[in-house]
Amino acid sequence: TAEMSRRHNDANVLCLPADLLSEEPIRRMVDVWLTTPFEGGRHARRIAKVMAAERYLCGPQGQDTPKKSKKTKT
Repeated sequence: TAEMSRRHNDANVLCLPADLLSEEPIRRMVDVWLTTPFEGGRHARRIAKVMAAERYLCGPQGQDTPKKSKKTKT
């Protein structure tokens, strides 16, 4: 749900199907999403694990990762 994405995952992106919902439910979901705080605790530990994996795979934030050069035969 919109609430749990913020409460448990500290989500900063909300995607809603505009073609399946009318304006009022969308407004309610966005309001709940914007006003729901992150709980932290065990959820913060899980997010820290994901962030560590991202740093390992993608490099530190704001830095380009080194690209491997491919040698071509001439």
